[in-house]
Parts: sequence; structure tokens; C-alpha cells
Amino acid sequence: SDFYDYLWTKKGEEGKLAFVTILSKKINLDSEFFLTYIRKLIFSDKDYSDLDILFEKIIYPLLKKSDFNQIKNVLDWMKKGEESLNFAIIKMVVRLIKADKSLLQPIFSRLESNWLVADELYVKIYAYFLKAIYKIDGDFYFNVYKRYKNTRGPNFVEILTNAICVYDEQIFKSAELWSKSGNIRLKKAGQSAIKLLKRKKK
Repeated sequence: SDFYDYLWTKKGEEGKLAFVTILSKKINLDSEFFLTYIRKLIFSDKDYSDLDILFEKIIYPLLKKSDFNQIKNVLDWMKKGEESLNFAIIKMVVRLIKADKSLLQPIFSRLESNWLVADELYVKIYAYFLKAIYKIDGDFYFNVYKRYKNTRGPNFVEILTNAICVYDEQIFKSAELWSKSGNIRLKKAGQSAIKLLKRKKK
């Protein structure tokens, strides 16, 4: 791994290109080892400007051929709480779902399990993901809102209201319910959603 570290950290753009070329060919030989190595590399690096090339050229092609356990492992990298890393992961899983729609439910369920503890950053990330789902599978998207139509959880409501893509009568009814709440976060999210939905209805 010292050789890979040297290429990535000391040899500039040419070194990073060589790193990507070598690992993209070798990662299938021992995917667990190389994913662990890449995780360590990403977590120790304070510069996240090169994340896209790692995900596009190495991680995405690997996960496209892997079982769900490896996808889960990469999703767990989001716990670091680094915004650019988390968005890179979400963009990659959206690509995976577009390539294989059977991954939508398990990936969504994995992310949904963290909605309850989502802070401001994660609300933004999960809303981004839900918006992406609308473009892939509208029925799935609307079913999420149907399941949560009576929720009173502030995190859930903020994610749902930030992910509104189109006017829908049921979503509007939920927004009205939230806008009348005594909880400040619910009320604010509901009121903002109503304004947005009215604009989208025009």
C-alpha cells in the first residue's frame, strides 16, 4: 500500500491517474482489501476534490458487479459526515440503481434507517436522494410520501418537504397537516412545502 500511497499523494495528477489505472485492474483480485484501503485513503485525506475519479473509475465498476454487502459497506462511509464524500456516494448509488432497479428498495431502506437521526447535512443528502428516485421510479417515490403522510417526526418531514418534485394532492394534504403543528420545525417545513406545491401546481 506504500506504493499506492506514494502515487496518490506525491506524484500529482499523473500519479493519481496511474493509481486509478492500476487499482481499477487489481481491485477485483481482492475487493475487500482494496475497498478497505480506499476507505482509509479517503478518510485520511483532507482534500476531497478527487473523489469523483475514485468513485467513477474504481468503486462504481466494482460495486456494479458486487453483492449488496459491499454496497452496504460503502454506504457506511457516509457516517464520517463529510458533505462532499456523502454526495459522491449518493450520486454513485443513484447510478447503480439506474443500472439495476432491483437495488432501489434495499439501498433506500438502508438510508431510510438513518432518517430519524439525520442532522441538517443528512436531511439535505436524503432529500437529494429522494428527488433522484422520482426520476427513476415515480411510483416508488409517491409510495414513500404515502407511508409517511401522517408522520410527526421533524427529520422525516424536513426530508420529505425538501424532496418535493411535483404537485401531488396527497403531499399537499400532508403539508397542510404539518403546517398546523405546534412543533416549530414541522410548521415551518409544512408552510414552505405548501408554497412550493402551489407554485408547482400552476
